[in-house]
Amino acid sequence: MATIKNNGVVVSEDATSPFSLQNLTPNTAYTVEVEENGATGSVQFTTTDIVPGAPTVTVTAKAGAIDFTIVDGTNDGTAITGYTIYYTDGTTPKTQNTTTKTGTITGLTDGKQYSIQATAKNGKGESSKSTAVNATPKTAVTGVTLDATTATLDIAGTKQLTATVAPTTATNKAVTWSTSAAAIATVSSTGLVTAVAEGEATITVKTTDGNKTATCVVTVNPAG
Repeated sequence: MATIKNNGVVVSEDATSPFSLQNLTPNTAYTVEVEENGATGSVQFTTTDIVPGAPTVTVTAKAGAIDFTIVDGTNDGTAITGYTIYYTDGTTPKTQNTTTKTGTITGLTDGKQYSIQATAKNGKGESSKSTAVNATPKTAVTGVTLDATTATLDIAGTKQLTATVAPTTATNKAVTWSTSAAAIATVSSTGLVTAVAEGEATITVKTTDGNKTATCVVTVNPAG
């Protein structure tokens, strides 16, 4: 049995060959001494550094920008010193360096999809890239209005309603139309209201993005 010292600290008093030292610090010099039956020997070595494993990245799109959050992968080397974000719209690849795990990519084009990857760096070098994730910046809808909030029609009469989505720069301005009483007044997919019978119906327009709504109350006069 042998006594093993690592940098002067006894790590085993009953070691047998072969013996493995565990939990060493990367890029660090060590002197290992062996004592057995009154004989001693030593060896010096320096551990190597290891690049980090690929991190993971999650993203959230917003107007003209994408927020990112990085989660470290495995790292058996020296401490991570920074990260690089790789992003592209499929045409122009760009990078953004950061020392923090959260941040924002700015100056992006609304409505265009971007692919984002991240790497981690330590004293040895840069990790491989994370799995790519996609995000599409957009300007969210904040509201919708109609050019009329009330209307009066005779039976078989029509009225075209016009919806205005805010802001004007909203990425998705799609809307849907509905009526509270199709037996009294119908509405087409483009906002054309047609009076069917005497009574009152509420026409509603709703945005696809954000479910914002506006209404117009339609009164249909009796026949004759």
